[in-house]
Amino acid sequence: MHCLETCDEMRQTFNSTVTGLVDHYLPLITVKRHTTDKPWVTDQFHRLIHCRQNVLKNSQVARYRLYRNRVQRMSKVLQQKYYARKLKGLRSSNPRNWWRSVKLITGRKTNITQPMVGLANQLHDGDMQALADNVNRFF
Repeated sequence: MHCLETCDEMRQTFNSTVTGLVDHYLPLITVKRHTTDKPWVTDQFHRLIHCRQNVLKNSQVARYRLYRNRVQRMSKVLQQKYYARKLKGLRSSNPRNWWRSVKLITGRKTNITQPMVGLANQLHDGDMQALADNVNRFF
C-alpha cells in the first residue's frame, strides 16, 4: 500500500476514487428531446416507445402488442397526471384563470384577432383601422 504524505495527494486520490466510482455506477445518459414532444413525455416513456419500435422492426407481433398496450396505458396515466398537476388549485382560487388554462391546454382557445393581425400586417403594414376600412368599402 502506498502511503500518501501530503494533504494534496490525499485530496487528489480521494477525488479520483470518488469520481471513478460515480462514473462507473452512475454513468451519464444522453437523452434526445424533440420540439414536437408533448410536455408530459418522460424519459421512461421514450424508452418504452423505443422498445416497442425495436420489437416491431424484428416482426415480433405478440411482443409488439404487449409494448403497444404498455405505451398506451402509460400515455394515458402521464397525461392525466400532467393535466391534474397543471390545473391543481386553479378552480378554487380563480375560475377565470381556471377556464383560461383549460382552454389553452385543450387547444380550444381561439383568438379571432390573431389572423386579422396577420392579414393587417400583410396588406396594410399592421394598420388594423385601414384593414377595417377596406373591409367596409368592400361590403
